[in-house]
Amino acid sequence: MTVAPTRLGCTVSSTFGDESRRATPGDLPNDPEALRYELFTVRLSPRPRIRLDRSGTHEYTERRRPAVAPTCPHAVYLTDAEGQFRLLCFDLDASAGQSVVGEDLARLCTLLDTVAISYVVARSGPGGGYHVWLRLRERVGAAVVRRLAQALAAVLPSLDTGALTNPATGCARPPGALHRHGGRSVLVNPSDPLRAYETLADGVSEGQLQLLFDSLPQTARAAGAAAASRPRGTAQQRIVDNDSGPHLAGQRRALSPSTAALLTAEPAGDASALLWRILLRTAFARWRLADVATLVADPAMTGLEHIRSTRCGSGGRVARGPAEQDALLRRQWRRAVEHAAALPQLVPQDEDGPREAGRAAEVTAAVQRIEAAAEAMPWRWATPAGPADRAALKALCLMALACCSTELALDCRRWSRLTGHGKSTMAEAANRLSRSSSLDGPPWIALVTPAEGTRAAVWRLLPPEPEQQDDATQGDPHLSPVDITRTQGRKPAPQGSDYVPQPAGEDWAATTARLRQELARIAHDVWTPRGGLGHHLERTYSYLLGRPRTVGGLAQITGYSTATIRRHLDILQEHKLAAQQRSGEWKTGRASLDRVADRLGVAGVGRTRHQRYLVDRELHAWWIEEQDWRQRRGKPRKGGPPTGEPPDTGQAAIPLPVGPRTTYGRFPVRRDGRADYTRARAVVAGRLGLTAIADDAIERAAAQLLAERLGATELEKAAA
Repeated sequence: MTVAPTRLGCTVSSTFGDESRRATPGDLPNDPEALRYELFTVRLSPRPRIRLDRSGTHEYTERRRPAVAPTCPHAVYLTDAEGQFRLLCFDLDASAGQSVVGEDLARLCTLLDTVAISYVVARSGPGGGYHVWLRLRERVGAAVVRRLAQALAAVLPSLDTGALTNPATGCARPPGALHRHGGRSVLVNPSDPLRAYETLADGVSEGQLQLLFDSLPQTARAAGAAAASRPRGTAQQRIVDNDSGPHLAGQRRALSPSTAALLTAEPAGDASALLWRILLRTAFARWRLADVATLVADPAMTGLEHIRSTRCGSGGRVARGPAEQDALLRRQWRRAVEHAAALPQLVPQDEDGPREAGRAAEVTAAVQRIEAAAEAMPWRWATPAGPADRAALKALCLMALACCSTELALDCRRWSRLTGHGKSTMAEAANRLSRSSSLDGPPWIALVTPAEGTRAAVWRLLPPEPEQQDDATQGDPHLSPVDITRTQGRKPAPQGSDYVPQPAGEDWAATTARLRQELARIAHDVWTPRGGLGHHLERTYSYLLGRPRTVGGLAQITGYSTATIRRHLDILQEHKLAAQQRSGEWKTGRASLDRVADRLGVAGVGRTRHQRYLVDRELHAWWIEEQDWRQRRGKPRKGGPPTGEPPDTGQAAIPLPVGPRTTYGRFPVRRDGRADYTRARAVVAGRLGLTAIADDAIERAAAQLLAERLGATELEKAAA
C-alpha cells in the first residue's frame, strides 16, 4: 500500500471551499490531538456541524463543530447539506472476526491500488476494525455511492454499508476521534497526519469510482446495480462473490431431508428441472460452489446427472466432458445464487462465519516456508536482477495470502504497482523465478495458465516441503532450516549473529501485514533506478531497520561483497539514510524516504507509472468495445456521442450502463481512417482526471496533426 509523496509546503486547495489552504507545519497546531482534529474534522468535514456521542452509548446527536477536539466520541458527515457525497469511509467492522477484517482490508486495498485511488487507512478503535477513507474531487450522488457500497459488500463480508447508504445522517469517526470503549481512531497508512491529509487532498475522480465498480465480479456489480434501483428499505439477501465463487452471505447449514432426497432421486423426467431445484435449495443453505462440485463427482448423487451427461435423440444420455461440466455447473450455480438472493427471506439470515481457518493456515505456512528459504540464500538476490526477482516473489506471496490460494492470476501491471518495478521487469522476473538451474536450485513458481488476451497468467507458488527442510539440517547445526540443495561452492547462509530468520508462529494477519509493509518500502519512489538510489541499496537499507550491523554482517546476510556494502553505506550516509556509530556498526539515519525522494526529484514516479498503465488498460478496453460495436448488426448509422468525446448525460452521477464506449464515446480516428490512439489517450486521461498524462497526449496529438498536414518531408525541413 503506497501513496505518492507530496511537498508539505505546496498549496492545497481547500477540500470544500474556493479558498486555498497550505498544509505547512507553521499553520497547524503542534499538539498531536489538536493537529488531527484540525486536519480531519475541521478541514475535511463537508458540513460545519458534527455528531457527538456524549453518553458513550453510540447515540449520536448533532452539534455545531467546536473549536477544539471534543472529549467524547465524534463523527463527521460524509455528505454535504444537499446530500451529495464528498467523503467515503469504508467501515470494516470487527464483529465479523479479526481474520475476516484482515482479509477484507487486504482485498480492499488491492482493489483501490489497482485503479490508482488514493486512500488512508485508520484503525477505528480497540476492537480491531478499520476505516478506509477516500475524498472525492467532485460531488457524487447518493445512488452512485449506494451502488458501489452494495457491490463492495458482496466481496467484503465485514463491510458495514450503513454510512454509505444513508446520505442524510451517514457519518464516521475521523482519525483521532475517541472510541466509546477507550482509545481512539489511529492512522495506519500513512501514519503521519500531514501526509495522510495530503493523500486525501489529492481526491478521487468520478472515473476512478467507475473503474473500481467495473473491477468487481459480475455478481457483485449486479447486486450493486439492483440495490441502486430498489427503493430504500427493500431487503435482499447479500451475495458474497470471492475466489471460490458466489454464495449467499451467512453460515453454511445442513441440507434438509427433502433436499437430500432430491439428490438421490432418479431423473425420470426433465433432469434440468431437478437440477435447478437442488441448486436453489443448496444456495438457500449457504453452500459454496466447491461443495456442490464435490456432490457432482459422486455418482450416487443421481439428481445432479444433468451436469454429468446430456440427453441424446435415442432417449439415452451422453457423458459431458470435464470442461463442459465445469462451465455448466458454474453458469447454473451463479443463476441459482442470484435467484435465491432476490426471493423473499423466509428465515433469519445468519451472520457471516469466520473464514475457514484450515485453508488460511495452509497458505500462510506455505508462504512462510518460501520466505524462510529466500532469506537463507541471499546470493540469489544479490545478482543484477536479484532485487526485482525478490520483490516479485514477495508480491506473489502477498497476493496468495489475500486470495488464500497458492494459485493466482497476477498481471504484470499489478505486479509493477506492488513492487515499484516496471511491467517488463516483472515479466522477466517471473520467467527467471519459474526456471531452475544447477546454481540456484528448483524454481520458486510455476506457470499454470499462460496469459491470453485480457486474462492474466496464472502462477503457482512452489514452497519447499517441510520434510526436505528437516532432512537438510540434520548433521550440521549451523545450516539454516531449509533445504538449499546448492552446488558449485555456494553455501547456505549461516545462523550466526547476523542471520535474519523469518518470525516463527505468525498468523495470517501478521504475515500479511509484514509483507505489505516490506513491499511498501520496496516500492517507494526513492529506490527508482533512474534518478533514485536503486533497489540494491534498498536491500542494504532494509537490513539496517532491525538493529545496527557491521559491514561484514551486512555482507553475510545480503550476499554482496564488503566493497559493495561500503559503497552502499556511503551513498546512504550521504543522504542521511544511514549513520555509523562509535562502535563501527551502522544504523538507519534520521532522514525520511519521502524527503530524500523529494530532494532527488523522483517523488511521484511510481504513481505516474501506474497512472499510465491505468490509461493503457482503459484505452485497450475502449478499442475492443469499439470493434465489437462496429461489427454489430442493426446499429444506428448516425447519432450517438461525438467521436472522442464523453457522452453528455446531463447528470453528475455515474450512468448505470457501464462500458468504455458509453463512458468515452466513439473512438477517435485519423484522416486516413485509422484509429487515433494519441487523441484517444488524451480523452481517457482527461476523463480520469490525470491532467499531466492528458497534456502530454494532447501535445503528441498536436505534433501528429502537424505531421499529417505538412507531410514527412516538410516536417523534416521545418525541424532543420
